Amino acid sequence: MSDTLKDSYLLFNKKKYSDVIRILEPQVFRFRENFNFFYLLGMSCLHQGDYGGAFSYLRRAVDLRENDVNVLLGLAAVYLKRGDTGNALRLWLDIIDIDPSNIQAQRGLNYLKKNGDTDEFTSFSGEDKISRFLPQSKGQKKLKPALIIVPGIIFLIAAAALIPASRNYISNLIPSVGDKTRPGIAEMNLDERKDFLNLKGEHSLILTEKQVEDLFRNIQDYLYEYRDNLAQRDINTILLSNASEYVKDRARLLEKYVQAPDMVNFKDNFDYREVTASPLLYKNCYVLWKGKTTNLVETTEKISCDLLVGYHEEKALDGIIPVDFNYSVKIIPDQPVEILGKLLINDDGIMHLEGISLHRL
Repeated sequence: MSDTLKDSYLLFNKKKYSDVIRILEPQVFRFRENFNFFYLLGMSCLHQGDYGGAFSYLRRAVDLRENDVNVLLGLAAVYLKRGDTGNALRLWLDIIDIDPSNIQAQRGLNYLKKNGDTDEFTSFSGEDKISRFLPQSKGQKKLKPALIIVPGIIFLIAAAALIPASRNYISNLIPSVGDKTRPGIAEMNLDERKDFLNLKGEHSLILTEKQVEDLFRNIQDYLYEYRDNLAQRDINTILLSNASEYVKDRARLLEKYVQAPDMVNFKDNFDYREVTASPLLYKNCYVLWKGKTTNLVETTEKISCDLLVGYHEEKALDGIIPVDFNYSVKIIPDQPVEILGKLLINDDGIMHLEGISLHRL
């Protein structure tokens, strides 16, 4: 281990998290493939209350070591802080699958079961509260699960570890993981006194008033269900259509709630051919595509390559799309990968991906 990481570990153990961040953040490219680097940096950001930084660095650590329990605990804590109890629940259940006696995951499940007020999840102030759900330091004495978890939750956790179908049962018991409960998203209705359609000019898509209303309702339902990718697609549909500026402005307000996924929670993927048939319909959506990389270019600001979509098994080539990573990631040309990225379209109508995560196949 390098002296930099050794010094950072010592500072981390002394809870000098700001010093860890100060030392490590400028060296992201140097340690681009080092799991310990991203774990230390992500957990330090988490302890400092920088949940955006914590999410980015811990997500990279997951890419490097997929089933590391400590990293998953850190990500679950970030989700809890954000009020995303569905993803926190899912990660804690995954941890229980890996380590059935994990105290922090058990504590998290018990916490979700007892607390139905979603505002509580985003109001953690102080390290002691959030630390309940984080990995124990080496100096801490482990507690017996029986001292923390009531018998009923132990039974449910055991069932989750043994019977995958029981996950749905447990999810139904958690009051905060349901329809129309996503924190920060208030229900938004269209004013019937306003015009829903623009009858002037030319538009890429022509919709009826009922179709506009249905799309607007669907966007909110998708957001409540954490299906942001489908919400973004339907937002684009409204923006490309003959919907009135009033409706489009309301759709843009909802667009602000769309969040970037990670490989752990990503769903509702779009096929390459589906996207290329109507690119603007999928602008700012996220895709997870397999292929091989070529034309690698590295600068001090970003790493770029072309993804040969569908060519990971060298059987078929669906197409080629440029990819830019704004953080350090190791790319080996001609190696099969899957890339999670945000679909962007420049002024000339050319598509490219803003890389979010890369996983080598």
